[in-house]
Amino acid sequence: MEQNNRSEYAPPRPRRRWTIIRVVGLAVIGVAFAALMALIFGFLVKWLWNWLMPDIFGLAPISYWQAFGLILLAKLFFGGFGHPHSDSRYADRFKQWAMSNHGDHWKPYTRFWREKGQGAAEALIDRVRTEKPGEG
Repeated sequence: MEQNNRSEYAPPRPRRRWTIIRVVGLAVIGVAFAALMALIFGFLVKWLWNWLMPDIFGLAPISYWQAFGLILLAKLFFGGFGHPHSDSRYADRFKQWAMSNHGDHWKPYTRFWREKGQGAAEALIDRVRTEKPGEG
């Protein structure tokens, strides 16, 4: 068996050291870029608000931090803080899940739609059209 001459606490190899430096450098650059984009976007929202809202709606002008808070609030209300993955990947996962053993419970619905679905759908549409509003 070959003996390893390196001790347990030996410094990392030069190649590994450069990889670590590169990853740390990219992380610092990424954080700086994100901070710069947040700064620019905050000033853009502030400028647009102060240009449009007081004249159109009679609202008071806002500061940078109020604009930044509006961005966070809008992201929370309308965008959430989920991962920005493409929907197609999740659709593919759902199709795989639906077609696996979990998809067996859809067979009666598929059979119903093949046999009676189109006629039943048209009958429902006709019934809804003929009902008077408020009859339920």
